[in-house]
Amino acid sequence: MKATSIDAPVIAEKELICDVLVVGMGFAGPVAALRAAEQGAKVIVIDKQARGWWTPGGIMLIHAELHLAFRQLDAPEAELTKGLNECTDRMIPPDLLDVTVRNAGRAYRWLQDNGAEFTGIRFKPQGPNRVWGRIKPGGIYDLKDTGVKKLTVNMESKIKEKDGRILYETKAIRFLTNVRGEVIGLMARDKDGQFNIKAKSVILCTGGYEQNNEMMVKYIGPRGDEIVRYVGPWGTGDGFKMCEEIGAAMRSMNHAAFSHYYSLDSYWKEDVLGAYLDDVAANGIIVNRDGHRFVDESLGPRIVGPIMTKTSIYKTGWIIIDHAIYSLPGVKPKVEDVREFGGTIHTGETIEEVAKKAGIGPRLALTIREFNKAAGEEKTAELEVPRTTKVNQISTGPFYAIPFVPGIVATYGGVLVDRNAQVLDLDKKPIPGLYAAGLSMVGSMCGGTENSAGAYVGFQAVALIFALLAGESVVKR
Repeated sequence: MKATSIDAPVIAEKELICDVLVVGMGFAGPVAALRAAEQGAKVIVIDKQARGWWTPGGIMLIHAELHLAFRQLDAPEAELTKGLNECTDRMIPPDLLDVTVRNAGRAYRWLQDNGAEFTGIRFKPQGPNRVWGRIKPGGIYDLKDTGVKKLTVNMESKIKEKDGRILYETKAIRFLTNVRGEVIGLMARDKDGQFNIKAKSVILCTGGYEQNNEMMVKYIGPRGDEIVRYVGPWGTGDGFKMCEEIGAAMRSMNHAAFSHYYSLDSYWKEDVLGAYLDDVAANGIIVNRDGHRFVDESLGPRIVGPIMTKTSIYKTGWIIIDHAIYSLPGVKPKVEDVREFGGTIHTGETIEEVAKKAGIGPRLALTIREFNKAAGEEKTAELEVPRTTKVNQISTGPFYAIPFVPGIVATYGGVLVDRNAQVLDLDKKPIPGLYAAGLSMVGSMCGGTENSAGAYVGFQAVALIFALLAGESVVKR
């Protein structure tokens, strides 16, 4: 297909006009569009993907949780405030913290009014497993039957019922601005070429930059382009590039959801994605190719992932367990998930045997002897790399070595917004006509220099709350 330049001619006769233009049909997009349409706005929504498994719905299809700092959105405001401050080292801008907790309960109720059902913080119904080989289209737990997909399809239908227009396979190219610097729409491209969509306001809901290798290296680290990304195809950073062109402020671009340990085979066997090895590593030890422990396994993937990715030292780690650990209820199913979908698991009756099979240096045997001795004497805090919690000795064959890499489900950087979800410029002044919700702006809610939870205050809840605020703010403008 011939590439189309942003300088290519615009199809003038195809120019569209609306009150509110929403860019993106993940989760925030349908919420913002429906809320604006409920108040009588003429709405157009575009998404560069075809309608299908990922759209509408986006990353919510995989995640299927709604919480703020692991608390339900209808929890008391004081409890939500406490949780958000703890998650972010009290670094959320105070006005955004305030507007989030004040609107969490009503956002939760609005979503329920539009068909959402919950069991605790999880949407229902949902599939019993997150391994891609089972939840993908046609899989035995195809997510088309889950509560999140049904919810987003329902919102899509309601947008159309209110005379909203949804254009799939339509890519945003750049914002249109007037002489006063106000955003008055954008240039888009579909299969027929480029055209303009004029709008009184634009709400950006375009997601993150997970699939943009250049941005991953720039913001995440020298291994950023090599880590596994368990996410759909949309996150190429298009919205951020457009915002930078008009001088929007960005925040926390180096934050990402280092959520899990993934089988090394995830690079070329996507079915094994979602076979999370977090509990396996927490019960065993993690070593490098030389057989050295290089991290405290108690820290979990949200800390270990950045340690491995933000340096050029460790690309791959090996999880080492013995048969006693393998037999634990939270471990065996995860190991077998990897095995079922063709992931690599090395086994041996001795440490030396499993090390040789896995290509790990002979230092592994000494590492395990030192670790077992410290564990037996309850002195693991005195090891060269201290271990703070949950110690299991590794002594009962057969032994297992599972190669893994860190992975992410989302990037958390984004444009900075105010309490009305309006995008701010570099002088922290609102850019007239431009709003944002979802992963496009979740960086506004991040905190901590190397926060153990990244922006994991609950980005789905942030998407919901700020999408509602954006959908309301554009109508009041």
